[in-house]
Amino acid sequence: MIKTIIDDELIKNRTIFLEGEINSESANEIIKKVIYLDSLNKEPISLYISSPGGSVLSGMAIIDTLSIIESKVKTVAIGLCASMATIILMNGDERYATRHSEIMIHDIFSEAPLGKEIDIKRSLKKMTKHRNMIIDLFKSKTKKNEKEIEEAISYDNYMSSDEAKEFGIIDKIIG
Repeated sequence: MIKTIIDDELIKNRTIFLEGEINSESANEIIKKVIYLDSLNKEPISLYISSPGGSVLSGMAIIDTLSIIESKVKTVAIGLCASMATIILMNGDERYATRHSEIMIHDIFSEAPLGKEIDIKRSLKKMTKHRNMIIDLFKSKTKKNEKEIEEAISYDNYMSSDEAKEFGIIDKIIG
């Protein structure tokens, strides 16, 4: 009951939390809240992110929604913001991180697909498509070139808020 009261008050203040794993369920909750708030008025929405990441397609659904609504969205990293969560963070109209946040980027090829040869080939084709899409987002949002991005995502690259700002993932550090 208290959680519901808090969530209701946050929504009244146009504040949404993305916490935990990004999957179809969590993405749909974020998307519904964003669309609802945008339908009420076009005032800015704050999206606080504390997530280890998750599904590329679920994350891209959130990003696509942020790009089609009229309200501006302020994204804020709090705590750990990793993998797909970082891609969402990077796609806010205003992008922030708290002073002690940790932001992680890496390659989606960090885990090799398993199975029959034909299934592996299909998975690699799909992963390559997703990887290229993410690299394009990095290029458009950070102004880094492809070589710099490839190098930065070649390992689990944990960044402080200052490093994330320097890389171009966020615009400002708060707190």
